[in-house]
Amino acid sequence: MVNTNLYNKGYQDGFNQGTNNLPKDYRGMITWKTLFFGNHSMDTYTQGFDIGYLDGLRQRNNVNQNNNNSNTTTSITRGINGQVTLLEQMVTFLGSTQEQLNDIVKTQKNFLNSLDNEGIDINILHQLEEYLSKNKAKIENLIPKH
Repeated sequence: MVNTNLYNKGYQDGFNQGTNNLPKDYRGMITWKTLFFGNHSMDTYTQGFDIGYLDGLRQRNNVNQNNNNSNTTTSITRGINGQVTLLEQMVTFLGSTQEQLNDIVKTQKNFLNSLDNEGIDINILHQLEEYLSKNKAKIENLIPKH
């Protein structure tokens, strides 16, 4: 698989954020590889990140559950409260994620403008612009409008 090191980086970043109960933050994916390889490298990173984040949350919750087994009702209440907290964090995260992805699209657009100014072959430029346009449409459709 190409860019497996981005999967591992994503996993580690997600695991660290999950165990520290931080809201998801994909900014670690912004590297020269994601700018060069585009969607595949972003997908690879985010897949690793999401799995790492869930593993980190599981580890964190298992530690808390082991320390609080004296009262089952309290454990269930904490579990429900934890789920509500996670949902609230997810809502916040979804709002910021789309902004971050739009920033990446702007960076890619600026890069294409630089290539155009440098005299890149027009056919290659059009292919890259089409690819960027498809990415932008995916990002806009990523989060449903309410």
